[in-house]
Amino acid sequence: MTPELGYAATVAALILAVYGSGAAALSAVKGRADLRRSSERAAVGVWLLVMTCMGLLIYAFLTFDFSVRYVAGNTNLGTPFYYRITAVWGALEGSIILWAFTLSIYTLIVMARYRRTQPQLYPWVLAVMLGISAFFLLVMAIPAPPFERLSPIPADGRGLNPLLEDSGMITHPVALYLGFTGFTVPFAFAMAALIIGRTGDEWITITRRWTIVAWYFLSLGLLIGGWWSYHVLGWGGYWAWDPVENAAFMPWLTGTAFLHSVMIQERRRMLKLWNLTLIILTFSLTLFGTFLTRSGIIGSVRARLDRLARVGLPAEQPLPGGRRLHGVLRHRVPAALGSGEGPEGERWRPVLQPGQHPDLPRPDLPDGRGPADRLAPRLG
Repeated sequence: MTPELGYAATVAALILAVYGSGAAALSAVKGRADLRRSSERAAVGVWLLVMTCMGLLIYAFLTFDFSVRYVAGNTNLGTPFYYRITAVWGALEGSIILWAFTLSIYTLIVMARYRRTQPQLYPWVLAVMLGISAFFLLVMAIPAPPFERLSPIPADGRGLNPLLEDSGMITHPVALYLGFTGFTVPFAFAMAALIIGRTGDEWITITRRWTIVAWYFLSLGLLIGGWWSYHVLGWGGYWAWDPVENAAFMPWLTGTAFLHSVMIQERRRMLKLWNLTLIILTFSLTLFGTFLTRSGIIGSVRARLDRLARVGLPAEQPLPGGRRLHGVLRHRVPAALGSGEGPEGERWRPVLQPGQHPDLPRPDLPDGRGPADRLAPRLG
């Protein structure tokens, strides 16, 4: 029943979001307070339904409900309790739920804060935010449904990438998405200001704190992501070329530029068009980075190592410096992904041919073992 209930809640939330966005826009055009109140009730309904979706997905992970394809693909019977929760946002489908959930919370806060103080901007802000929610709910309903049923139901799941079984998985994605969705608020106010033709300093003043909060969460997420890659992958540097972290770094750059640029507008009444461009670009980059990496077009280094775990390369062979996982990363990742050159010019080749997938053992791993130790049995 979980797949059916989750999908029904998703579709109902999508309908409410579309209705609420249209009602809020009509209330701004016609000045009808009843439509505005109706759109506010729709926003509350979207929050409740998205929260229901999140709760159902967490319940499915905690109870090993492998009838849900997303659960079967991201956990197994040996996954610890807390990593079953973090697996909720371990791939595209769960990330979209997390995005929609945080956006619905921001929408409620905006409703409570500005419904009486900003009678002209507020209806358009609500319409824009509910429209964005509708977009993500549409993605959840059609292209990337998190509650897709799997048949026949497997006895065990595929399991989470061992390198994602880390404390960074608890805080890093949540902080990033709080930053991503936080930039929706200044973007919505910017669009509202454009629609009503009030592109002066008012929307800048209103959204200054929102921008700082979003920038703070995004900065925190980037710092945690850099630390995570540093202590798990151990390259002696930060994420460098990891596309997931770089995709999150791009909106941070434009968001930082926006924070500095708005001060010039407030003090010298300059750069109005530039600030509008910066906030639109920042919001667009959050969408671009999320879908580029989570859709699988470009994958994280940590995700690519899950592919490394599917080839029969010896993990215990001594490497320079006595490193095990580090040596695999530095010398054998090219071999697992194609062909490459190992230490001292030695050539490495995948043991398996393309399309072959061995049955790897899944021993019960006690808690307290690091990602390197958890990955080693799958490489051996």
